[in-house]
Amino acid sequence: MVLYLGDFDPSGQDMPRDIRDRLTRDFGATFDLRVIALTREQVDEHDLPQNFAKRTDSRAAAFIARHGDIAVELDALPPNVLQALVREHLDQFFDVTAFAEEVAREQDEQKRLDALIRAA
Repeated sequence: MVLYLGDFDPSGQDMPRDIRDRLTRDFGATFDLRVIALTREQVDEHDLPQNFAKRTDSRAAAFIARHGDIAVELDALPPNVLQALVREHLDQFFDVTAFAEEVAREQDEQKRLDALIRAA
């Protein structure tokens, strides 16, 4: 799973396609890609500050036709909202219990290694 966060502008909205194409073409990768930010819904919901889309971008005309002449930077999203989005999506894939168990095993192993070094 690839989680994508990017600007809401012509380039940022095309990036998921580009990532998918390049990783598939160059590495034969198969994966799910999920756009978690920045979406038009998030722009509207959080009333984020808008700029004009770069008309020099080759993807601008299609983007403007679909979304209007706007561009919004990902960092306009409040940090707490961004953090919650990332945490929400990571929690779906991250097993906190398994991680804690692995950390405990590593700590035990480190103690054993330290004891062996001291004994040598």
